[in-house]
Amino acid sequence: MMFWAFTATFYLLLLTIKDFRNGMLVDDRYNWFMMGFTFALLGFFKRSFWFIAAAIVVVVIFNILMRHYKVFGTADINSLTWIMYGFAIVDLVALAWFFGFFAIITLLYHVLKFYLFKNREPQPFYYVLLLCFFLTSILNGLYI
Repeated sequence: MMFWAFTATFYLLLLTIKDFRNGMLVDDRYNWFMMGFTFALLGFFKRSFWFIAAAIVVVVIFNILMRHYKVFGTADINSLTWIMYGFAIVDLVALAWFFGFFAIITLLYHVLKFYLFKNREPQPFYYVLLLCFFLTSILNGLYI
């Protein structure tokens, strides 16, 4: 679990740097690697078939909604996918905390972007994911 949190933080940091450096174009292979690494957590945490099936259905519906409404970029949605799966496998309380942080920080991001800076252009978003993941991992003791 600790290894997953450190690896995920490293990859989110790497994706954040690439998001800023490459004009919001990131290599999605990092997300696919982390998706596989996240599913490997199932070997350490015993979850029932129905729990995993429900988690997959919820995340797929979330993905469809995010892609339909074009709220975030494709790579952002892919990262959210493995983050949500990971926290669901590790602890549902951690997933709830992640969503709480994500909602608050995303709202603050949009308020600052649209109303304070009056910027309608797409902006890098990975640092929001990194911050939410980091805060959730610290709060739930995943780095210890």
